[in-house]
Amino acid sequence: MPARQSFLVEYFSDRVYPRIRNMGYQAVRTDSWKYIHYTELKGMDELYDLKSDPYEMNNIIADPNSTVSLANVKTELSRLLRATELKQ
Repeated sequence: MPARQSFLVEYFSDRVYPRIRNMGYQAVRTDSWKYIHYTELKGMDELYDLKSDPYEMNNIIADPNSTVSLANVKTELSRLLRATELKQ
C-alpha cells in the first residue's frame, strides 16, 4: 500500500462554549501545503507553504503566486471529504 500523500482534519463548532462558536473547519495537509477552510467564517481561510514557512507564520491565501497551489489543495480537500462520505 502506498504512503498517504495528504490527510484530512475536521473540527465541528462547539455549541456549548460561546467563545469557540462558528469555528468549524476542514483542512488538508500535504508534505508542502496546509489549507484550512472555515465552514462558518467567510473570508477567513488560510494557506501555508510548509516548505518555506514551517511554523505557519505567513498566510498566503491572497497571494496571486499561490493560485495554482490553492486550487490543488482545494481539489484534494474535496477528494478527501468525498472519500470519507463513502465510508460512512
